[in-house]
Amino acid sequence: MYGKNIWGEGKLNTSLEGKASQMFKNYCEFYAQLLAANEVQLVKKPTITTRIHWATLHGLARLYVDGVIKVKSNVYKLRLISETCKR
Repeated sequence: MYGKNIWGEGKLNTSLEGKASQMFKNYCEFYAQLLAANEVQLVKKPTITTRIHWATLHGLARLYVDGVIKVKSNVYKLRLISETCKR
């Protein structure tokens, strides 16, 4: 999702790597702007918050591409696992 490797194709695309890098920078700047404008209160610095959200989006995209979250019973199982982890 956020790199140079296209899933399912097994090919590298160097133009995607540059786009992903720029997108990450833009995302980080977005959080910094929100913080500067007092629109959000971040627990961590914008760079850390960006990494956390970036990883979350990557994980969700991977689950979608792999078909895991397209099946309702799988989503229910994931929810149970996440609730267990919160305890």
